Amino acid sequence: MAQFDEQLSGILVAVDEGRYEEALAAMKELPDAWQERGRMVIARADCHYEMQSDLDALGEYLSYLERYPNGRGRNFALLGIVCCLKNLDLQPEAKVFVDLMDDGHEGKSKEVADSVSRLLRQQEAKAMISCYFMAGKGGNRLQSA
Repeated sequence: MAQFDEQLSGILVAVDEGRYEEALAAMKELPDAWQERGRMVIARADCHYEMQSDLDALGEYLSYLERYPNGRGRNFALLGIVCCLKNLDLQPEAKVFVDLMDDGHEGKSKEVADSVSRLLRQQEAKAMISCYFMAGKGGNRLQSA
């Protein structure tokens, strides 16, 4: 266990310092059982997220929730899912996961405000497009251009 704690500490330092590829490589060297520990799953997800691999990060955060639905990292995984979904322009889905976060979790209120703002902007844009086509300004003229 002491060996795991030492390796975990080194990996987390690499993540904190932005050495994501190095951290991911070090994680792959760990025994399988160690790789699946909650903190390792979150750290792996965070690396993928910071490297703009939103789909990989999303998969890792979801994997954490599957394994540890009530784990200490639950809110961190939910927040990571929200951020990935937003990056993938899946605002309504992101809002669902924001609502699953504990009310007192740091960052929730910011994410709620951001999600609501983005959803309202999307609805406004959809309404503008709808009005454009309803007024007969779209359609044939756009297709012949």
